Amino acid sequence: MNAIILISIISVANSAVYTCSRCMVAMVHIGNVPRILNRVDTKGRPMNAIIFTLFFGLLSFVAASDRQADVFTWLSALSGLFTIFRWMAINLSHIRVRQAMAKQNRSLDELPFLSQTGVWGSWYGTIVLFSDLVASFWTSLFPLGGTSADAELFFEVFFTVSHLISMLLCP
Repeated sequence: MNAIILISIISVANSAVYTCSRCMVAMVHIGNVPRILNRVDTKGRPMNAIIFTLFFGLLSFVAASDRQADVFTWLSALSGLFTIFRWMAINLSHIRVRQAMAKQNRSLDELPFLSQTGVWGSWYGTIVLFSDLVASFWTSLFPLGGTSADAELFFEVFFTVSHLISMLLCP
């Protein structure tokens, strides 16, 4: 029974590496990731994309170490921080598209979807998310309770607070 489970796990891992590396190559062609991941060897394998995928796959083996809670906390907090940046970018992109349309005298009827809150909603979202980053930074730099500055504590608190707030603000 253990052999069947092991073969299944290897099969899933192989499929995940294959899919992820090919998706990265496709993303290179549309300009979403660096061109260095596009290198293909003589047999047609995207080696840089495979190595990149395997590197992040190795992070899963951190579960066997004694620092697994720390790694999970950092990765979880970083994902929250990037969620905030992603939604800020979405809001700013919406603002810029609407400005470009106004400058070119184009009608909003050309858009397949209109935001219910318009540009003001995007401005509001950008301001709230930026305020979140500033407040998270400030409370991480000067934590309540007056503890002295500590770089590791700063980043842990900053990323974690950003993660919690991003879960509340960003769907």
